[in-house]
Amino acid sequence: MSFWLVSVPAKAVSAGKSVVSELQGATQGMATTHAFDLPALKVGTLDQLMALSEDTTKMDTFVGGVAKKIEKTYYEMWKAEAVEQAQAKERAAVAAGLPQAASSAAAKEEKAPELRIGDQQKTAHEFVVGWQWNDVRYPRRSPLRTLAELITKDASKADEALKKQVAEFGDVRTQHTALERRDAGSLLVKPLGAYVSSQPLETANMTTLMLVVPRARKQEFLDTYEQLEPMAAAKEAEEAAKKQKEAQDRAAKEDERRRAEEAVAAAQPSAASAARESERAKAAAEAAAKAAEAKQLEAELSGPASAQQEQARKEKEEEEKRKNKKLPAGCNAVVPRSATLLCDVANEEFVLYSVVVLRQGAEHYKNLCRERRFVVRPFKFDPAEDAAEKERKEALAAKKKKLWNFLIRWCSTTYSEIFTAWMHLKAVRLYVESVLRYGLPFNAQAALIEPGRGKERQLRDVLRQLYAQRLAGSNAALATQLDPNEPDISGLGAEFYPYVSLNLVLSD
Repeated sequence: MSFWLVSVPAKAVSAGKSVVSELQGATQGMATTHAFDLPALKVGTLDQLMALSEDTTKMDTFVGGVAKKIEKTYYEMWKAEAVEQAQAKERAAVAAGLPQAASSAAAKEEKAPELRIGDQQKTAHEFVVGWQWNDVRYPRRSPLRTLAELITKDASKADEALKKQVAEFGDVRTQHTALERRDAGSLLVKPLGAYVSSQPLETANMTTLMLVVPRARKQEFLDTYEQLEPMAAAKEAEEAAKKQKEAQDRAAKEDERRRAEEAVAAAQPSAASAARESERAKAAAEAAAKAAEAKQLEAELSGPASAQQEQARKEKEEEEKRKNKKLPAGCNAVVPRSATLLCDVANEEFVLYSVVVLRQGAEHYKNLCRERRFVVRPFKFDPAEDAAEKERKEALAAKKKKLWNFLIRWCSTTYSEIFTAWMHLKAVRLYVESVLRYGLPFNAQAALIEPGRGKERQLRDVLRQLYAQRLAGSNAALATQLDPNEPDISGLGAEFYPYVSLNLVLSD
């Protein structure tokens, strides 16, 4: 939705008509024309007007951008909240095992209450069509630059406040969303406290493991969790037997090769044999000398630091051995029939079991579970921590809702103020351009044109034909086209019209 703010000198209007009535007759079927009350404002010097013309172009862009940014934030915040609420309902339905409703898609199409402007709560279109200058807020006898700078200052403050509030809300929403996603995730990531109602078995010799098992392998887990260690021991024994057989085969082949070499050596002359023995002895002596030299160098380089590193390495190895220490052969870590189902929701991809094991073989049993793709979740039973986490989540949700309500109200109020200021800045800019174009005393008439869809080019041609000849005497270059690279000094973009024209775009 867009408008054109145009002004023409009174002398260019047909006798007995106003610019509005004349345009209504000339553009019938192509546009809707409304009156635009452009008051006489305080004019400065020509140099001041020329400088202000360039500045108000930039100010217009900035203030309009702030108004649209507030508008966009308002509608995006409203839609995001509607979608989040719909998704929360879907998650609650899933948790309760109820059928899901396609509410997220419907929420995306839900429209927020339209922003209103002014005390009479008009829509943007209604406000523009019925706009009137506000002498209380913007005294018309104030210098034009003072009015323009006052409007720009208000817009700048609103822009900074918007950034600050959006950043604060975004930070709280990010924290809350992270907790929501974690709680709404699978058993691989969500907290397990909600599924453990009492302290699991924990003694000096026993501990309880929390295992997340794919639903499709639930029966496989129940059939094998007690046999993981015997199965692993059988597999190790099989591998050990295989390695032993391979070692025996290698030893037999080496023995056969050695006998063949001895037979060949016995058939050769004793001198050659003696030479080979001498060479072997020499090589052995050289190897022994190098080994002794290396050992001495290592002893020289080793110091207190190396000794500490060696001690740390040994301690680490001992710790690893202690963790992975297996129980004696034939003794299993897992307690038979100790698997307890803690969570089994129909729509969940995983189920949760607890299993009691001996501490001495717990690490080995964990490794066996990981090999079978049964995920071992670390867990500490702490009702106080769970309650604190729940309270934190509820506090974040309450703060998020409070900030959202404040931001929605702020956008509604501030959009009205900034949009009103923007319309006044448009009027100031139209006035400045009219004075620079038509001169003093100011005697121009303004109108607000709402082009029909697809009628813009045809409408421009009609306006050009209507005013080009009437205003030709005051400007000989009325029908020319400006270079697109030239600065925009009249709000016309790359085109120059025989009348002052500014664009007012409410929505794309």
